[in-house]
Amino acid sequence: MNSRSGSVSVTIIYYLILANGVFSLSDNIRKWKKREGSIKESVWLKEGIKIYRDLFYQNPSNIEYKANLAKLLTRSGTDEKLKYVNLLDAKMLFEEVVELFLDNAEALYRLGHISYETGDYETCIDYFTKAVRLPLSSIRLFRAFTTISKAYFQLGDDENSKEFLQKAIEMDEEKNFTSEINEVKSLITQDGHYTRSVRYPDGFKQSISTENAEKLWMDAGSEKEALLDLSRFHPSFIGPKDSVRLERKEAEILSYLIDRDYKFVSKEELLNVWEEGETPEPDTIKTYISKIRRKLRKCLPVENKEIITSKRGQGYRWTCSIPTKIINQI
Repeated sequence: MNSRSGSVSVTIIYYLILANGVFSLSDNIRKWKKREGSIKESVWLKEGIKIYRDLFYQNPSNIEYKANLAKLLTRSGTDEKLKYVNLLDAKMLFEEVVELFLDNAEALYRLGHISYETGDYETCIDYFTKAVRLPLSSIRLFRAFTTISKAYFQLGDDENSKEFLQKAIEMDEEKNFTSEINEVKSLITQDGHYTRSVRYPDGFKQSISTENAEKLWMDAGSEKEALLDLSRFHPSFIGPKDSVRLERKEAEILSYLIDRDYKFVSKEELLNVWEEGETPEPDTIKTYISKIRRKLRKCLPVENKEIITSKRGQGYRWTCSIPTKIINQI
């Protein structure tokens, strides 16, 4: 073998090894995605962060890996301090994307939300203002307007706050996000005195103070009522017999079902619980529903075996006979 052919062979082997590594990581991503809902949410997020960190370190110029890593960081954090640190890490990654691609709607949209969560309201408005000028889905446009409305309220600009709330209302033509609209409306019309919302079993919704929300939580667990609390860092369900901590996604799915007043919710509609671009695997919703049923059974009387029913072609329906309140953070 001459030196030239030897060099070619070495090059081919190098690229085969590189390709095999990429395929292996891609296979890991597929396997990891399928595990959503079947393991603890914090563990699943940690695994995903590790996979995308490895991909990002091997391909630092790959925008997709960087953005996916940042998305996972925004959802991760076992306590409030770690959650804040992860948000700042995600912010840095999305800012790097924007430096390379000024009109990256995904990064601008995410940076708007991160800025609001970290209390940087002027920057939040700036990022969202840029994002809404770019092609965004109707759901993202709606959520951009509601967050801009809240940010203006936090800055004391009532006029702009109400203007962007009205834009959000006009976006919700099918009335799928009435709860979100009512929460924002409560915040900006009550001078911020009320920071929690409660949905009563009859569907009536009311804004309440943190103190009153705490009282509802303390009084929960009577023989005739239950409470789903999403306002705390760790959501929980309190029933007549027992209480249980829920994963954030479990609580969001359960809240969505209860809020639909015993109507069937299709799998497609339940995808509203996930951020756009984070669509789960086909069996993930089924896995979550099974876990919710299992956790809630120990909290409810024996006669309430039918907690969530399913029907082919129609989806899932909350059918528990125990009246249930829902507390959310505004």
